[in-house]
Amino acid sequence: MQDPSDDYSRRLYVRVPFTIKNDNQIKELFLGDVKVKLPRQSARFCHVVFPDIDQTIKNLKMIKKKTLNGKHIIAYIPKPRPVDERKERNKKRRKVTVPVPKPEPKATRSLFISNIKPGTKMHEIKEAFTGCLAVKFLKMNASKLMSAIIKMEDFQVAAQYIKKEREWPIVNGNKLYVHADTRKRKKSNIKQDKPFKIYNSKPESPMKNNLNESTTDETEEEENSGTESESSLEE
Repeated sequence: MQDPSDDYSRRLYVRVPFTIKNDNQIKELFLGDVKVKLPRQSARFCHVVFPDIDQTIKNLKMIKKKTLNGKHIIAYIPKPRPVDERKERNKKRRKVTVPVPKPEPKATRSLFISNIKPGTKMHEIKEAFTGCLAVKFLKMNASKLMSAIIKMEDFQVAAQYIKKEREWPIVNGNKLYVHADTRKRKKSNIKQDKPFKIYNSKPESPMKNNLNESTTDETEEEENSGTESESSLEE
């Protein structure tokens, strides 16, 4: 196994005053059989690897005397990094992507059907879906295709169509696309009953009023009967 430090001793870090497009632009600057390692993205620097250390030193002295567009070329032997440090650096660069679970479709009996060919009848849509109770066509979209809302008899059958566990039907040559009905429901304008107000003085119940009336009637009858008995005794 080749020593990494030996590879670095035969390598030069080179920085030029222009953006490197291909390795031939760098090979023309050096003598002998060299290998150019370019970065992944276009840049002004690269690494040049030579067959041996002598060639590296010879080319380093030569490249320092050269100029491009009146600017010097920066070149030096890079310091080798420890293997453990490079591994840790590569680990940090790796992006860990956690797959986001797809939300399960809500239980609904209403399905949104699209890609309906113009001229399709309601009974054709109803017959294409098992357990379909009602069909309502929507306005035609810009692609001149129709869409509809259908109501299923069973929640499970509707969920099977959404999850593609049941095959989507073909009507008049067009394969229908099935999705859950995600339209926002309009709130009803029915006013809710106002809450009962509680006062300090509680009203008497009707049963209590009836009892009071019955007692007053009884007392009046007793008084009347008493006066009649007194008049009869006097006679």
